[in-house]
Amino acid sequence: MRLAILCLSIVCLSASVRAAEQCGPLQRLVETPILTDDYYSPVISVLLNEKPNRVLLDTGGFWSMIAPEATGDLKLRNSPVEVRLGLQGLPMTKYVTMPNMQIGPAVIPKVDFFVSPPGYTHRLDATLGAEWLSQFDVEIDPVKNTVSLFTHAHCEGEVIYWPHDDLAVVPFRQVKGEGHIKLTLKLAGEDVRVMIDTGAPESVLSMRAAKHLFDLKPDSPGMEVADDDTDASGHVHKIYRYQFSSLDMGGIAFKNPRIMIADMADDGEDLILGMHQLHGLHLYFAYGEKKLYVTSARGDIAASGAAPAGRSDPVARINAANAKADAFAKLSKGDNDGALKSIEEALKLDPNYSDGYLARADIRATRGERELALKDYARALEIDPDNLEVYIDRARLEWASGDKGRATGDIGLALSRKPDFVRGYKVRAGFAVQSGDWNSALADASQVIRIAPKSAEGYSMRAQIHADAGDYAGAYEDETVAVKLQPKSAPALNNRCWFGAILGKLDDALDDCDAALDIDPKDSAALDSRGFVRFKKGQWDRAIKDYTSALEAKPNMASPLYGRGLAKQQKGDKAGADADIAAAQKIDKDIAAHFGK
Repeated sequence: MRLAILCLSIVCLSASVRAAEQCGPLQRLVETPILTDDYYSPVISVLLNEKPNRVLLDTGGFWSMIAPEATGDLKLRNSPVEVRLGLQGLPMTKYVTMPNMQIGPAVIPKVDFFVSPPGYTHRLDATLGAEWLSQFDVEIDPVKNTVSLFTHAHCEGEVIYWPHDDLAVVPFRQVKGEGHIKLTLKLAGEDVRVMIDTGAPESVLSMRAAKHLFDLKPDSPGMEVADDDTDASGHVHKIYRYQFSSLDMGGIAFKNPRIMIADMADDGEDLILGMHQLHGLHLYFAYGEKKLYVTSARGDIAASGAAPAGRSDPVARINAANAKADAFAKLSKGDNDGALKSIEEALKLDPNYSDGYLARADIRATRGERELALKDYARALEIDPDNLEVYIDRARLEWASGDKGRATGDIGLALSRKPDFVRGYKVRAGFAVQSGDWNSALADASQVIRIAPKSAEGYSMRAQIHADAGDYAGAYEDETVAVKLQPKSAPALNNRCWFGAILGKLDDALDDCDAALDIDPKDSAALDSRGFVRFKKGQWDRAIKDYTSALEAKPNMASPLYGRGLAKQQKGDKAGADADIAAAQKIDKDIAAHFGK
């Protein structure tokens, strides 16, 4: 894979790709704004083949990637090396050469990108990885909200030109053939091996390091289950969250950082340091010197007098975000009062924290304090009119209160600010489904497909709407596309199994359910679906076995209870049938009306 050479207009700057032969002043090649992003990531607008794209500067990803839908009509080539992504081990087998890439006034010819799996880049069109970024010095400025590229050709140490009252200079290392930033920091007083990853929203500590350095185990006090992930073998790994006492970056300290803990490669780093912490720092990656120059953005603000209008001190924003995370941890345990107290603390730390007002509004909504919640939603939008999650959550409160016009109007406002806001279309489609307005719901699902045509999500969404409307042929057709796009998706296979069973495609449906259960043998939904297929095939014993397995995986499900009761009825087991059917109707009194639909 070639490394592109940066050119301004037509004249190439050879200094940008060679070590400095003699030192001189900093030479900025380009400065460009950071786009609004929910994860504080350094996402910039880049012209790829003369079309605007949202591109992430990803120090944690070695290779640059591009979404399949952003490749246009360009020829895809077979990858010369094997590359796999993330815990799932998703393969990248194709790459594409962009004829040109433009960042601000800088034009870069012939840039190679691996083609990512469908849907992998989510909100982005492409990423620029470490192998490309390391040709330059890279600055991320959270106060001006800009990214800059500089040449390597400058005198050592003479990179700090912005106002500051603190400074850390942290040497880093790069494995031969890689551009990753690897260094050693202190977490709760312990030395940890760290990789700086501007493409990661959260910081993640390996479970190995958590056990070895801090004696933390999944059942240790303070360990909270945050999420789960599935690897390439289909094994589910739980992801935890834990609050440490401190994180020190060459003297710049974060108090009480909340860090994710997950299984990672044994030969990898201890900690992936992501944007949850990094977005409060003014960072200069001096790839030529192999040093990271860091000041807290608070230092910029102290020297210049104040943050730019409408923006917060980013370090205060991080500490406020930690308080917000603590609030939602309490909320998940039913401690509404404690959650509200934590949010109040967040807003004291950062009075301009739009997400803090959003969080307090959400808590107040759960407490039934509608007017106070609406006031907080309004304040959140006053601070940041582009905080699209506010429109979504306010719309949900309005819808639940019966004010359906305002609810759909809020979704419309969000979509007017960002026409490709997938979540807005999904929520509005949900409103339409509740109203029985199938045409509007299908239209919004089609918008999701338009935005991400190579992602299975939109097709599965539209399939479910077809099914809700009673159009199982349309549902089966859309789910078939979803399965083609994501053949290892157990939910998509299960859905097509169910739709196929309703349509009488029993053999095909059985194949789909078997495939879903090969991926996850304890999938209660797939076991229930296969029980339904076998019930329709008259295989009463096999149906009862599947329904029983579904209930063992997830007790108190009405559908497998009712189906098992009907199968027992066919076998003449009246007592068993009556007991199962009565238990199912106790869970869902209308189960008889919608069973098998």
